[in-house]
Amino acid sequence: MAAVTGDRAAHIAAAVTAGPTGRRLGEVVIDAVVASYGDAGPQPRDAMVMIAASSVLRACYVDTITAIEGPLAEAIVERCPGIGRLTAEVLSASVGAAARTALRHWLQAASEPPSMPGFVVPSGSLPDLVRAALTPLAPALDDATTTRPAQCPAT
Repeated sequence: MAAVTGDRAAHIAAAVTAGPTGRRLGEVVIDAVVASYGDAGPQPRDAMVMIAASSVLRACYVDTITAIEGPLAEAIVERCPGIGRLTAEVLSASVGAAARTALRHWLQAASEPPSMPGFVVPSGSLPDLVRAALTPLAPALDDATTTRPAQCPAT
């Protein structure tokens, strides 16, 4: 579980840092987080099957989403040096909370197959749900870059 979230945090931070110039910070962050919840190959998929099979692991996994906050804050500061550390940490905590809420909703909407008691099958698109949860944060992410636009290539 820690490996899945650690890899996710590293990929999100790298995507934010390397995001194309000329794009708003909100777009770059949202796209990076949403992409991290897409199909990431067989190993994360296998880990998610194991997590989905246990209510304890599901709860722990939702709580591990906070692991993205530190690397994301660092990536925001690196991409936009004019944004202070406190602001970057608050923004990344908001992103983490939105992702955690989306994941919790996705897992709560899951169904339990009658032939497999205790096993949960999530339904719907997690990336779409994550995007919907993050979209209200875009103005705050973008606004943080307008205070010193010359120091953020995303504006």
